[in-house]
Amino acid sequence: MPGDEWNRDRNEYFWRPKANEVQGTFALSETLAQAEYVLALAILDPAGMVPSARFAMCNYYNGGLHPIGLMGVGRPVHRPELDHAEFDGPADDTSLYYVVTMK
Repeated sequence: MPGDEWNRDRNEYFWRPKANEVQGTFALSETLAQAEYVLALAILDPAGMVPSARFAMCNYYNGGLHPIGLMGVGRPVHRPELDHAEFDGPADDTSLYYVVTMK
């Protein structure tokens, strides 16, 4: 969650969100071209394995993808930060949906 008890005068939350650090290792396909890529996160709906949630962050690409930085495959990334002008507005994205399965 982004925080609790919004203070309009100070334009910030009284109770700030807790910082979390996550580390992981990912296997990439050997056929992946050497290039610079955007690393993005998504929460998949297990019924349809499609993105179905939005995180409380400004980094967003239509389709439920939350870019967090640049990564290099076979080459270094000189500037891992993303250009915020390239993000989409999550409120405008109508592509997210849930898959309903009937038994």
